[in-house]
Amino acid sequence: MWDQAERSQTCQATAGPDELRRVNELLQQENAKLKRQSRDVAEANAHAAELMVQREEAEDRLRRAYDEMEARVRERTAELTAVNDELAKEIRERQGIEQTLRENEQRLNTVLHDILTGVLIVDAETREITDVNPHAAEIIGLPREEIIGKICHKFVCPAEQGSCPIADLHQTVDQSERVLLRADGRRAPILKTVTSA
Repeated sequence: MWDQAERSQTCQATAGPDELRRVNELLQQENAKLKRQSRDVAEANAHAAELMVQREEAEDRLRRAYDEMEARVRERTAELTAVNDELAKEIRERQGIEQTLRENEQRLNTVLHDILTGVLIVDAETREITDVNPHAAEIIGLPREEIIGKICHKFVCPAEQGSCPIADLHQTVDQSERVLLRADGRRAPILKTVTSA
């Protein structure tokens, strides 16, 4: 058996110069091809490394954006929770006030309708009667529904329109003697007291 050195010498001895040149060219072509492939692989690796850096940067930006968004969501949620708490508090306060107003209105209506004094409530600007208690309706001689909405001087203190002692002449009336016009046309003497709301 031949060893490697002997075979190499034998191959060289049997190959001619043209064939060696051709083998040398083939080897150079293969070498150039390998260099190109090596360059391409190096460029591909560099490009892959660049893409990995870009991906890591993009992931980092995305992570920061997500963290910022989460922080904004927490902040906005806290603000909305505070606003909702404040609104709930205002609603509770308003409901308490409304309950108090209903109770006061009920109490006032009870007093107004049970008092043995005739009471008319008059709108200061329009002079229209807006409410009347049962005792005043009884004295006037008409049902409540036929009194409400009428001008006050048709029943109390029959002054000419525009000559109301309170609204037009700015007098204060406290326990003064006046006249009440009843539905049947009779006049009834009354003590009139006016208060402003």
